[in-house]
Amino acid sequence: AASARGRGFGDGMRVAGLAVRPQWRLRVGWQIDEGYAAALALLDTADRPSGVVCANDRVAAGVLLAAARLGIAVPEELSVVGYDDQDQMAAHLVPALTTVALPHHAMGAAAVRLLLDAAEAGGEVDTAWALRLPCPVVERDSVRPPSSP
Repeated sequence: AASARGRGFGDGMRVAGLAVRPQWRLRVGWQIDEGYAAALALLDTADRPSGVVCANDRVAAGVLLAAARLGIAVPEELSVVGYDDQDQMAAHLVPALTTVALPHHAMGAAAVRLLLDAAEAGGEVDTAWALRLPCPVVERDSVRPPSSP
């Protein structure tokens, strides 16, 4: 998932006509402490980004903690976006986290349909088959437009 999410981020930035600074594109683990450590290094500089898009909500929680430790106001000075809309987490962070929601129910239903169809046909599951489901952005309080370009 990390590679696909990274490609999607890069594609989105290109479509928007925005450059991605290689030194700001970090690959870290999936946990809060890894997001925290990476964000401390990224944000504790004079030349820091105005926004951070994280591969999951746990990493985003680490970014929020690092921003608080460094005295960086979210979203006034830094926008933070997560991914997963993790239950019992994203909506309860301070500020509440803007995130990309995964359609877990629809994903499970599609997987079951695929298995049942293969079983009924007496064949194998077509591993090349792919279904793209909408993943809506859940807008909360951790994002706002930058004050200057």
